[in-house]
Amino acid sequence: MCEHKGDHQCVAISAETVKSVWKRALDLFSTRGDKAADEQLRSYDEAPEFLRQNPFILKGYRCNLALRRCARSAFEWNNETLNIWTHLSGFFIMLALFVHDLVYRLDEVSPSAVDRAFCVAICLAYMTTLLLSVVYHTFNCHSEQCYQRLLKWDVLGVALSLSMTFLSGVHFAFSCRPWLELAYGSVELLLVAIVLVLNFAPRFAGREDVEPARLLVLSSLVLFGLAPTAHWFALNGGLEAPIVRLLLPRIAVLFGLIGMAFAVYRFRIPECLWPGRVDYVFSSHQIWHVIVFLSLVWWHETGFVYFHFMSGGQQCAVPA
Repeated sequence: MCEHKGDHQCVAISAETVKSVWKRALDLFSTRGDKAADEQLRSYDEAPEFLRQNPFILKGYRCNLALRRCARSAFEWNNETLNIWTHLSGFFIMLALFVHDLVYRLDEVSPSAVDRAFCVAICLAYMTTLLLSVVYHTFNCHSEQCYQRLLKWDVLGVALSLSMTFLSGVHFAFSCRPWLELAYGSVELLLVAIVLVLNFAPRFAGREDVEPARLLVLSSLVLFGLAPTAHWFALNGGLEAPIVRLLLPRIAVLFGLIGMAFAVYRFRIPECLWPGRVDYVFSSHQIWHVIVFLSLVWWHETGFVYFHFMSGGQQCAVPA
């Protein structure tokens, strides 16, 4: 059809076609029949107290929507849209990596049954974390009760991914010293148990004063990882060991990514500098989501760097 028309006209026709298809897709999630009040996004001052968690995000709040309406709002423009889609797209990318691992990559490096189980567990934990985040950000505007419940599961997802990252690292670092693996793993599980208590115990439910303690324990999950890292470095003889030179830079990048994510989250950068200007795009929580996802993929790929090293004939990362 475009052979008989100018290039500009062809582009215009293509743009109209894309616009028409997109409009029809949005119509599937149309809001006909909902109350007009539900159609309006609220400002920070108009939003219910439970949604006012960030005083620097000034507009774009969905408030007290029906569950079906919450699902539809994921396809509309509000201050949660990118929070939803950064981790929903991340979930599907991680799922694709998981399938690729099972079909191709694990057979190429031939890990032990235990190592293979850790790889599967890491992928499942990461996908669970991403999916819990998507559910929380999609439906947290339904009601205060829904918000509080979903927030607990979202925090649990963060703890799950951090703990599986740590436990897998301890396993691979001390595979020939199981007593060290048990010792470090036990401390990590104790920290996870504290997170669970702060998160799910009824006496702490809905208490804002518990949030700093929860964040402190989550940070401890990361900071404690420095101890086995230093121990592993020393046991291998420092930078003289090939495995240390190979993996230490990757471990440093992981700690850097996680530290950056927590700093952005804690200090609400950049919206604390530009209140109301990054409500929809480039807010701290969106940056947090992207960095978290990058750290998950980075550690997943680090596992295969380790597997390739071990498949070269090395039987233990730490000599017995």
